[in-house]
Amino acid sequence: MTPAAIPPQAVEASATTFGAMAPGTTTPVALASPAPAPEDFRFQHPLRVRWAEVDMQGVVFNANYLLYFDVAGTEYFRCVGRGDRTLLKSVFDRLYVVKSTVEYHRPAHFDDDLQVGVRTARIGRSSITLAFAIFRGNERLISGENVYVYAEGGASQPVPEEFRRMIESLEQRPLTGA
Repeated sequence: MTPAAIPPQAVEASATTFGAMAPGTTTPVALASPAPAPEDFRFQHPLRVRWAEVDMQGVVFNANYLLYFDVAGTEYFRCVGRGDRTLLKSVFDRLYVVKSTVEYHRPAHFDDDLQVGVRTARIGRSSITLAFAIFRGNERLISGENVYVYAEGGASQPVPEEFRRMIESLEQRPLTGA
């Protein structure tokens, strides 16, 4: 079905579901906060879209954006730990993704140079929320977040104070309960 063949009601219903249009109209709803820009992220990781990541439609297959989040999140935590592999392993051995969200704004294509922005949005008692945005130049393509729980033996544990301080040092702002 071509875009011209999609009934306007379907477009409206879909947009309303995702909060892009005011109910019963085709008027865009203003976002509660401005969309993130590349400069909103103190850490960015470069990626180039590989052929194997593109689907038959010629765009990055949707699940690959979670892989991009994972790769950039790992590099973010490596940066937080200042390359200390022992610290990185001790954290990763206890950090579990419990929730991921992805918002698709525009597609990426084969051979695009991308920047994946990563920042810690919040640190709770036993959880860390990372916010992500994928950019092609200054154009935001994808945004999302991962919520991680720090746990051992099946039970949540407090995020170690040292690691918390290291994250806040990179982000240059307090994050506890943010």
